[in-house]
Amino acid sequence: MSKTVAFVQARMSSSRLPGKILKYLNGKTVVEHLVMRLKHSKLLDDIVVLTSTNYENDRLCEVLDKASIRYFRGSEEDVLGRFIAANKVIKADKVVRITADSPFICPEIVDSLIRRSNEVNAEYGYLSENFAEGVDCEVINASVLTQIGQLASLASEREHVTLYLFNHPSYCAMFELQNSTDDSTLRFTLDTPEDWRVVTKVAEFFGKKSTGVSYEEIKSYFNAHPEVYGINTHIQRNEGLAISLKKEHVSND
Repeated sequence: MSKTVAFVQARMSSSRLPGKILKYLNGKTVVEHLVMRLKHSKLLDDIVVLTSTNYENDRLCEVLDKASIRYFRGSEEDVLGRFIAANKVIKADKVVRITADSPFICPEIVDSLIRRSNEVNAEYGYLSENFAEGVDCEVINASVLTQIGQLASLASEREHVTLYLFNHPSYCAMFELQNSTDDSTLRFTLDTPEDWRVVTKVAEFFGKKSTGVSYEEIKSYFNAHPEVYGINTHIQRNEGLAISLKKEHVSND
């Protein structure tokens, strides 16, 4: 039987919002809040946090130990290599990549992506940008993950785990999950101080229910609270990737 495992990519050294994954939402750290939400998934067999061996992540690992959350430590810069090394231990057939700056990850969307990718026999599945920024997830066959680990040579392809596939779109069977509505302007990911203001507003509104609210409930909150919606709409989507690509371009000039 196929084994599907969520690998939650996490680190403490974020430049725009240092230590963000250990900030507190309703008495839980961001990473614990995320894992509690993921546990509502019906199609995940396990959840493992992937961090690096850098000393600043020792504190994160202490929190994970206390919360009985599984974790793996690998390379800081070579995130693709970290994923591959982790799976040599975990032995998943399919890996669901999620970043720890998504405290309101939506398990129903994760399950939809897994289910539909399986139905169309995709080797790699990802979300359309018509989904809100804050529910991002992707599913990849472990065999493909291992293969691109041998092929990816650019620093950006090592840092951003599946970028090689977008640079070489014919490499494997890819599937994009479409959204029924255009939610692309909604943002409840956690990269900046403005994002933190938004995320805390959402968490305060839902209270203890925040680990179980649905995507539709979160969307309804933003529709009813335009003053919160507008706090971080000026921030570029996938800014981290844009920064990496710009650095790479400059170094190659």
